[in-house]
Amino acid sequence: MEDKRMIEGWPDLLAGAPPVLPIVPAPLNAPRRTEPLVRAVPLAERTARALAGGAADEAVAIAVAALGVLVLRYIGQTDVLVRLLGDRPAVARLRLGGGPTAERTRRIAAEAIGEAARLPPLGDAELLRIVPREPGAAACHAAVAMHAPGRGRPGRGELRCADLALVLRPVRERLRAALIVNAARHDPSAADRLAAHLGRVMNALTTPPPGVRMDRLPLLDDAERAQVMLGWNDTAEPVPGPHLPDLVAATARERPAAVAVVHGTRRIRYGALDADADRLAQHLLSLGVRPGDVVGVWMPRCPEHIVAQLAVWRTGATVLLLDPQRDAGRLAYLLADSPLAALLTVTAAGPRPGAVLADRTVVLDADPAWRRAPARSPGHRLRDTDVCHIAYTAGSAGSPKAVLMRHGSLRNTVHVLRSECAITGEARGTWLSAPSLSLIQADVLPLLAAGAAVHIPSADAAGSVTALREWLLLAGITHVLVGRERAKALWSMSWPPNCALRSMRVIGGQVPAWPPPGLPFSVLNVYGSAETNVVATCDLTTTAAALGDAVRAQRRPPIGRPVANSRAYVLGEDGEPVPPGVLGELHVSGAGLARGYLGQPDATAARFRANPFPEDPYAVLYRTGDLARYWPSGVIEVVGRLAGPRAGAVRRADGDLLGGTVIRRIAALYGAVLGTGPVGERADFFALGGDDERAGRLLRALYDELGTTMTIAELRAAPTVAAVAYRVVRAWLGGTPPTIVPDAGALRSPFPLTPAQRRLWLAAGGRAGPLDLYEWPMERPDPGRLDRAWRTVTVRHAALRTTVGEDGRQVVSEGPRPLETVDLSALDPAEARARAAAGPARLRSTGEAPRLRLTLLPGGTAVAALLVPPLLADDDSVHRVLLPELAAAWHGRPLPPPPAITFRDYARDSLTRWAQHELDSAAPAEPRVRGGEPRPLRRELPPDVVARLRARCAEAATGLPDALVATLHDLLAETDLSWLTPGPHTLVQRTAHRVPADPAVGGLVGCFSVWRRIRLAEGNPTFAERSRAVAHCPTEAAPLRCAVQVSVPVDRPGPVTAATILSRGPLADADLRLVPDRDALRMHWSFPADADPAAAAALADAYAARLVRHAEDEAVWWEGVDAFNKAHGT
Repeated sequence: MEDKRMIEGWPDLLAGAPPVLPIVPAPLNAPRRTEPLVRAVPLAERTARALAGGAADEAVAIAVAALGVLVLRYIGQTDVLVRLLGDRPAVARLRLGGGPTAERTRRIAAEAIGEAARLPPLGDAELLRIVPREPGAAACHAAVAMHAPGRGRPGRGELRCADLALVLRPVRERLRAALIVNAARHDPSAADRLAAHLGRVMNALTTPPPGVRMDRLPLLDDAERAQVMLGWNDTAEPVPGPHLPDLVAATARERPAAVAVVHGTRRIRYGALDADADRLAQHLLSLGVRPGDVVGVWMPRCPEHIVAQLAVWRTGATVLLLDPQRDAGRLAYLLADSPLAALLTVTAAGPRPGAVLADRTVVLDADPAWRRAPARSPGHRLRDTDVCHIAYTAGSAGSPKAVLMRHGSLRNTVHVLRSECAITGEARGTWLSAPSLSLIQADVLPLLAAGAAVHIPSADAAGSVTALREWLLLAGITHVLVGRERAKALWSMSWPPNCALRSMRVIGGQVPAWPPPGLPFSVLNVYGSAETNVVATCDLTTTAAALGDAVRAQRRPPIGRPVANSRAYVLGEDGEPVPPGVLGELHVSGAGLARGYLGQPDATAARFRANPFPEDPYAVLYRTGDLARYWPSGVIEVVGRLAGPRAGAVRRADGDLLGGTVIRRIAALYGAVLGTGPVGERADFFALGGDDERAGRLLRALYDELGTTMTIAELRAAPTVAAVAYRVVRAWLGGTPPTIVPDAGALRSPFPLTPAQRRLWLAAGGRAGPLDLYEWPMERPDPGRLDRAWRTVTVRHAALRTTVGEDGRQVVSEGPRPLETVDLSALDPAEARARAAAGPARLRSTGEAPRLRLTLLPGGTAVAALLVPPLLADDDSVHRVLLPELAAAWHGRPLPPPPAITFRDYARDSLTRWAQHELDSAAPAEPRVRGGEPRPLRRELPPDVVARLRARCAEAATGLPDALVATLHDLLAETDLSWLTPGPHTLVQRTAHRVPADPAVGGLVGCFSVWRRIRLAEGNPTFAERSRAVAHCPTEAAPLRCAVQVSVPVDRPGPVTAATILSRGPLADADLRLVPDRDALRMHWSFPADADPAAAAALADAYAARLVRHAEDEAVWWEGVDAFNKAHGT
């Protein structure tokens, strides 16, 4: 009885609450772990002050409302559970359906909090017993806590019942917000993104933008939007000029005896195929066929079908694809919709359509007249805008629509698939798709364009997957295109390791399953439609292998990335791009789009919209009706179809995604299979009369409609509409980015510089130098031991064996680099020191490749000098990877496994394109020419000061690197730098951005540099806010002209600690390298040789003193700069 009183009212309040879905992709079938990861929530100044100035209850209500909106925007759930932490723990249940405004959302949150406050406190154990959930799921979507000033750093406690927690803390008349995410579920990049988006939601709730519904609130900032719009859609690529008929003619001229088509015992060679196409084209012209006319091709798969298409195109006319088996029932409609100028057929097609005049029908295998025409090309020049095919849709949502497919689209598709599938003239491909489908463009025509052989199977061979497999093996097929059902059946069979098959293209919508490991051929998911042609591709074989069995079981295969000259956007209901993980509708633009629908302007206007994005060079944007989301890397996953005529956007008018579109569709399937008519979301399939036979029909319908696979046992365990809908959406939301595939065979092939490397190379005058210098003393040098350590490290990292040629291409050498030893031990000590200093200086200015030099000095000591070009090994790589591994190898400690990929793999992989902005169109800035070798200057902060500085950073919800950069920004703004630079006192931070495309990326040595110009004054009146703003300064993939360039690399403490670091970029007057670790903060300045030494020393001293003040005085962080300076008389 006592337990019942403790939870009195809570079961009623939480009854019917939907299971909690992860706000970002995460598997739910594993035991739940919690690893807190804290991120500051960036709030506008007015928001922080407004929240601090109001009542605490109001601030909590805004926090609860903001979390509810975040869940709504990310996964579409409007029934949201937010855990209220504190002395009286509770749960606020928000119902956010109907597109609420900011004011209404705040009212909903306040009412939900009030409703929870009237009930007794609800402990964690009681909550977990009441709320149904899977083992790996949290009980609530999020949690909120209000912490008093001075309370310790938040941690695991806030994550007991939720994977997200928002902690509010008043600090000096402002309210600070920190987001805690469960790092066991969400990676750091997702945490950063969620914190930024939560800040925007809280700002909007505090100061609502006029007329904006919260379910349509934009979440992307300018940089994120540019990444989605431009970085992930950087697909422009030249396409060879000839159209397909010209490519076939070229093969006929160059290789007339090459086999073009194999059908049973018939073998048609390219010379004969081309001549027959010319003869038939001349015959069609004699029948009055003219450019722009429509000619029907009424045939099964056969060589004459290919001849007919080539002939029609050579007259400038359009091919209407017709299938005697599939189209007989709708033929009258098709011919009335697309009047024909002529019809081409064969006797095997059976009865001819009666709607075509007999004198315009040519039976290719029975009519000798066309063969008497001259084998001479009509000479018609095709244009990209000309229509090559009219292909009819299935008409499942109404009357079939005739898609006008362009020659330009075909030319691009042929180019893409020839490249991605390595289709050459030696290939042997197949034709398995129906002859009336637009799939012929991805199936047959890339083979003909390459001069390869097209093999057409017999009806028996294509009739079952077992027979098809045997035929593929016997015919020595190298390339095949199949639908997803056949693909799954084929790759589930055993294949000899030495079979000829090399590439399987899978077509027909989203692929619901992964190919198994160990197949002797690759599997390429080809996504597209008649309206878009090929939009995106994904190599499922390598992606599946990289994921591993456990992860792959929880993930749905993606469609990949846009192909050459195509662009793909996942857009929300407001027509704007959504962040990674957020569901939206997939839209497409590019060279692959069709011209629209024949004779249906309204349908064309509904799907083919005027492109609203000025950054997109293509004029038309196509609405696919597919529900999709971005992976964090920019890869796109299609998770289902949007139903009904409103499928142009993700509609949530009557609730959330789970309670709206998906539930309606599943309820309709229940009613159709059971014959009951409409049912509710709590309808139980088996309680309504369902049996195993009907369950099988339902599961088939779920697969066809929503791409979801279930077993009858799983349906029995969760038989309601809502439970099935939850399973569908949960499956949709699972995902992980693919990994990079190593290309060891091409490791020593020359490869181009990345855009960032190229800009650095150009800024340095077309060379890899000047080199960065890292120098440290050695008391007991052992040249042999150091040589072995250096060779060990250079073997592990191809970047350390790389040189850059005069043409700007990189080449990796085969063997390890040896240690360079200079013995000065017999010289006078003063002369030895002078020569030891001059040697690295000369190499720094003239060298081009990484090297390690050991200079032996009198007295048994030595100096080690590591010299690396920053465009081959940036400072992040040196401090994060190179120096720690060199120290480990020197001391004989075990090294981590070598990276499975190289920087070459990373640079050439498509997953890194979005991180690099191609800036070669802009003229490179001229390097700053300053005479002499840069002069080093070093300062150091002791460990106790660094520890206090770190503590201050934690209190201000910022990181130490950002605080170091902000301190320098403020100092330079107040300092006269005329002795250093004639220009403005610009500060640029060089940092590193490693795209997390593969777990091995973190262990690579390479150039991951990006640059950000630090501008912090506007809108950031306190130092704490300026410090937090550093990370939000936009980055550029090119070095920037500046007075001072600063970098704060990741440093791993170890025996190799550089006593001197010289690094001055070609566009900077001075360079500051800040190296923090557990021992100290070392500040390595590099000043020009002609700079005033006293002024340089004064600047270095002033910076160190200001950092000490920031460590000692809390007031510096929270008071405005002007007020602080006035109070202290500075």
